[in-house]
Amino acid sequence: MTQVEPRSEERHRAESVRLGVKQVLRDYAEALVLAVVLALVVRLFVISAYSVPTSSMDPSLKAGDFVFAYKLSYGLRLPFWPGKKVGQKLPERGDVVVFKCSRQAQSQYCVKRVVGLPGDRVQIHKKRLLLNGKYATYSQHELGGAAGNLAKRPAGVLYENIAGSQHLIKITKAGDKDQFGPYVVPPDHVFVLGDNRDSTEDSRDWGAIPVKDVEARVLFVWMSLDWSGHKEGQRLPRVRWNRLFTGPH
Repeated sequence: MTQVEPRSEERHRAESVRLGVKQVLRDYAEALVLAVVLALVVRLFVISAYSVPTSSMDPSLKAGDFVFAYKLSYGLRLPFWPGKKVGQKLPERGDVVVFKCSRQAQSQYCVKRVVGLPGDRVQIHKKRLLLNGKYATYSQHELGGAAGNLAKRPAGVLYENIAGSQHLIKITKAGDKDQFGPYVVPPDHVFVLGDNRDSTEDSRDWGAIPVKDVEARVLFVWMSLDWSGHKEGQRLPRVRWNRLFTGPH
């Protein structure tokens, strides 16, 4: 009598291996799809990455910085429903925010610092910021000279203190940004300024920003690339290691 059991057992093992491989592949595929979906949800609704292409927020953020920003700080934006948020919140003074740029560039995003809240009266006189009639105070920083008459001093970096918010700003020589306002921030809007006060476009040019257009609050720099050596023939950028995982000042 011919023995067929070994061959059947061999086929059974091969089938088991094949089914096992299929199960493993299916498990990996399901895990991959779940990971992609979770990543998309996080990116769309929680945290997203943005690049800083200009020096308008120098020294807090530099050209070549890549930042993570938290989207739930000011409410949950609903998909397929432009301008609508669940639990919309007003940014705090001093927050560095990401928002849709001016009407001329609505497809792009800008990064600026919130200075004025609804109802605030914002003015700049001889480079000094006034909020509701009170001047900001300025103090020396190691990157710049002593605070004094800002309209006459050379370029430098200073601490600006206004209504409980302290942050770094950079100023240059006298120019067309020395005077502004007064301007009253309308309801449901915020007034934003670049920290590089004389080399930026901001609410002095565009007006106040609707709160509904504010996308996220900047958390920290996760990568920073210095391309300044490109002019000297360097093909690759230099990594600013000291800026990694630092927040905006």
